[in-house]
Order: sequence, then structure tokens, then C-alpha cells
Amino acid sequence: MTNDSLGDYSQSDEASSFDALLWTFINVTTEAVVVIDDRQRILLFNIAAQEVFGYAEEEILGRPLELLLPSEAAVRHRSLIEGFMTGDIDTRYMAGRSEIYGLRKDGSVFPAEGSISKVDSGGRTFMAAVLRDITDRKATERRMEAQVQRLAMLREIDLAVAGSLDLRLTLKIIVDQLQRNLGGDAVCVATLNRDSSHLEFAAGTGFGMTIAPGSRLRLGEGLAGRAAYEQKTIAVPDLNDENAAAKIAPVMAPEKFVSAYASPLIAKGRVLGVLGIFFRSSFIADDDWLSFLEGLCGPIAIALDDAVMFDQLQRANTALIHAYDATIEGWSRALDLRDKETEGHSIRVTEMTVRLAKALGIDDSEIVHVRRGALLHDIGKMGIPDHILLKPEPLNDEEWIVMRMHPQFAYEMLAPIDHLRPALDIPYCHHEKWDGSGYPRGLKGDQIPLTARIFAIVDVWDALKHKRPYRPTTWPTKKVIEHFKRERGKHFDPRVVDAFLSLNEL
Repeated sequence: MTNDSLGDYSQSDEASSFDALLWTFINVTTEAVVVIDDRQRILLFNIAAQEVFGYAEEEILGRPLELLLPSEAAVRHRSLIEGFMTGDIDTRYMAGRSEIYGLRKDGSVFPAEGSISKVDSGGRTFMAAVLRDITDRKATERRMEAQVQRLAMLREIDLAVAGSLDLRLTLKIIVDQLQRNLGGDAVCVATLNRDSSHLEFAAGTGFGMTIAPGSRLRLGEGLAGRAAYEQKTIAVPDLNDENAAAKIAPVMAPEKFVSAYASPLIAKGRVLGVLGIFFRSSFIADDDWLSFLEGLCGPIAIALDDAVMFDQLQRANTALIHAYDATIEGWSRALDLRDKETEGHSIRVTEMTVRLAKALGIDDSEIVHVRRGALLHDIGKMGIPDHILLKPEPLNDEEWIVMRMHPQFAYEMLAPIDHLRPALDIPYCHHEKWDGSGYPRGLKGDQIPLTARIFAIVDVWDALKHKRPYRPTTWPTKKVIEHFKRERGKHFDPRVVDAFLSLNEL
């Protein structure tokens, strides 16, 4: 186009030096300049516009503006421009920078930023648009938005990892976050069972069918198996090619996935599982997406590693507790075997003490110590000589002095054992009496630990209901009840007596 193209609409047919300078400026500017007439025909199309839209000048001059607009925007823009031309719409509406979309010759749509001005000349009205292709800027903005979303997702995952040792809950949060932020139709995590060398489905979302937890896949089998075996990300943008059957597990076939990606979860040099993301339409991941996917695998692997270590610690702790309790029960049986006349006594009084303690509101967290204390209530008798402990006749005063040492012996035996210190109240204090006449310290009333007061009545109940070397006959139930009522407020805590008699266990 020459600077004579607008000659019909100029106030002078002669191009001035200023016109030439203006035309030069229009062509050297980096922004696209498009001028249309009142019939929305393109009259001016500078070099930058030719580069942006892909049209040569001779291809576009005189043609309608709609060629440069995507179909969904063409009608709206025509109406706006007609309004500008007639003055029905204030041109200030478009004077500032606005975002619009343009249509290139090759059919591609691109975002642009621009402004539109109206010029009246020679009795005619023209519109001039100045545009800048902002495709790169928009791409940068999208990447930044994606990064912000991904950072937020990492934060959520970090909080899930730090805030819970429940692996199922942690993995559920992770797969939901990944599906929302990475665009996958389905996401799953499979963990590696080292004993069987199989991957087992642990958590997933977005699948049309139900995949049972623990569903297995051999190393090297399918997409996930390959990712774990080769310890690298496996990308399959097109699952419909001839090798698709070898790239995805058969269990996934009904899902009709088109693209799939799997990345190994590695912590401390060990493969712990695989993260899989699946798409039902074609998805070709760029380097940023793949890099982020692989970066996510780090915290997920840490979560798996922490959960495995916690599970192992729990198992070890449970085994240790079982070992402690088995040892305690062994000590209790050894005491009963030493005195065959009281065989089974420790188990009986332990079961009854636990029931009575629960009836009196002892917290469940304390019951374990109540049980251990009841089992070990006579552990101090290991320090009592046989000729006193097993004597069939009543003990004399000197022998009673020795016998009454067994609570102190129990204290000295158990106090150094941290694990058993919370269970000391019963072995140490079960011979104390409510009125202060008991031993070894003469404690009175609430000075006596509640668990010891509970055990005291149970211990007497069992002694009266079963034979002893010093008493070959048992008491009838009625006599036992009368004894407890007489000793209420003397030997026994009144509240404990009432609770015991209400159990209907006599």
C-alpha cells in the first residue's frame, strides 16, 4: 500500500512530507496497525500487522475486517464498530488497552491487546486499531498461574504428609490434589510390596471401575511396572498404537485411556511405589509438566517412607508390649505355681479388678496399668521364705513381720522398671486399709490410690471364696457379703464396696 491509498478521504490530494513521515512511522512500529472505513473494509495494514496475521498487504486490503476475527467474536465486534461509527457507542469505551482475540490466515486464534480510535476525515469516518500479539505473555501468565497452583498443591501435600501418619488418608489427599491440578482424568498410587516384588494399588481417583486395594502388578508389567523396574518416568502419549497392550495393565483396558504417564516414587535410593496419571483424550506433556510430575514424586515417596517406618515402629512397639505382658503373666503364673493352693488366683483377681475399675470410671488408658498391677500384686512374695509363705498354720508375730514386707519388696523390685512404674499402686498399697490400720505405710482414706482400694476388696473376695493353707473351707456368698458390709468404712472404701456388691459377681 502507498500513502496515496487514503487519497479519496484526504483534505489534500498532495502527500506532504509529514504524511510520508507518518507512513514510515506506522510501518516501523512493532505494533500492528489496521485502519478500516465505515463499511469495515481494511484500508491500511502495516508490516507488523502482516507479520501478526500472516497476510500479505495485497491479500487483505479492501477486504472485510471479519477476516481478522474469530467467528465467535466477529458478530459482536461488527456491532461494536457500527456503534462507534454512528456515535451510538462512546469511542472512549475502546480507547484504553483491551484484550481481544485475532484470527490468523492459518486459522489459529491468538490473544491480543489493543485500542481503537475513530477518525473523521473528508466527510467519512474511519476506525484505527493498534494491536500487540500477547501470545507469549499469556503463555507466561498461564505458566505462572500453573506454578502458583502447583506450589499450593505442594503445600497441601506437605501438610498432608506432616499432619497424618494414616497412609490411606495421605494418599487420598495426594491423588485428589493431583487430579485437580495436573488435569488428569484419573490418578493412582501403587506401593511396592518388597516381599512379593509386586506393585499393589493403594489409592486412586477418577476411575470408572472399582479397583480393589491391593490389586497387584508385577515389576516390569504394564506402564507402572516398567516405571518401577526401570526407575524412570514412562510417558505414553498415545495408547492406541500397536504396542498399547504392552504399555498399560490389562485391568486398565476398560477405562479407554488415550494417554498415560507413570513416575517411580523413590526415597533413600529405594523404589517405594509408582504414581500414575491417565487421560481419556490425547495429552502430550511438555517439559514443565513432566518436570513438575517428577518433582512431586519426592514428597510422595517421603510420605510412603514415613508411613512404612511408622508402621514398622508400631509393629515393633506392639511386639514389645506383648513381650512385656507375656513376661508379667509368666511371673504371675510362677507365683501361683509356687503356691499350688492359690493356683489361678492372679488371673481371677485380675479379671475382676478390671471389671470393677471400669465400673468405677477408671479411664481406658489406665486399665492396662490396672491389669499389670493386679497380675503383679503378690510379686513381693518372691522375697518371702517358703517356710513362712507356705506355712499351713497361722503365722506368729515374727513371721507376720516378714510377711508384711512383701509390698515393700514389690516396690523395690518394680520401681526401677520404667514400664511398670505406673502399675506399682496395687502391688505396693493393696494391703492398706481405709481406716489407716493397714500396711506397709498406714495410709488412710483417699491417701490410698483408688486402684489399690479397688484391688483390696477383690483380693479379699477371692481369698474368702477359695481354699487357703490356713483355711481349708470357703465362705458362702451370704457370709462374704455380710463381711464386706461390716468392713465398709473400716477395711474398705465405702464407695468401692457399694460398686462391688452391685456387680452381681458374687
